[in-house]
Amino acid sequence: MKSVIIDTSSAILLFKSELIAQLVKSYRTLITVSVYDELTKQGYAGSDKFRRLCSRKQIQILTAQKDTVPEKQKYPELPALNRGERDTITQQILGAADFIIIDDGRALKYCKKVGLPFINALLFPRILFQNRSISEAEYHHKMAEIIQYGRYSKKIIHIASTFSDQAIQPFLPGNN
Repeated sequence: MKSVIIDTSSAILLFKSELIAQLVKSYRTLITVSVYDELTKQGYAGSDKFRRLCSRKQIQILTAQKDTVPEKQKYPELPALNRGERDTITQQILGAADFIIIDDGRALKYCKKVGLPFINALLFPRILFQNRSISEAEYHHKMAEIIQYGRYSKKIIHIASTFSDQAIQPFLPGNN
């Protein structure tokens, strides 16, 4: 089973569009401690659900290893990001998962620049459709929901809508 590290904003988008259960069913799903703290703040939408998913180990919490830091020569310094995004990218640099799901623009640019495998939440319905886990109608409906809940530019929506089947292959669930 492939593993994925997900950031707070992406997890919330998948929760709001009722796709978080599909994510944890399809992948070994990981979050950092800082993302856990953000997702489980009392009174936030989905906080109880995320606590349950973590207590049942459907989402696993990655603990930071203080003695392990990314090679500065190989990876340039991270841009100004919030702690959850920074920790998510750092864990991916350290090899904790096959890819990450992250939606912050600066974080996405950094991942692209250094060659880290990533998608945004908007591509997850496409993965489910490509994997025959949802119908085409549901795929379009879930994309529309994520667009409604998220803050995507027209450019990002266009990129996600025209992402090739070949480009999506590395992110499909399955054995590594």
